[in-house]
Amino acid sequence: MRVDSVDGPVTQRAAMLSALSALTSRQRAVIVLRFFCDLSVEQAAVELNCTAGTVKSQTSKALQAMRTAMTGEEAEVHRG
Repeated sequence: MRVDSVDGPVTQRAAMLSALSALTSRQRAVIVLRFFCDLSVEQAAVELNCTAGTVKSQTSKALQAMRTAMTGEEAEVHRG
């Protein structure tokens, strides 16, 4: 479902929840802890019993997957 092809915040919320549900359980947990529970990378790592680097990489992968699911377009990955 493309977010820009529908109207209203209710539909956008439904699209976001659909994209969230398509993530792996680890990616979904990272997104919920970081952005819904407002935990830091370090706090999320403690909760998930993993390293901060894992939280960062899973956050990046999850956001990319959600972006693709919600827009239908793959974003360019910039590596420095």
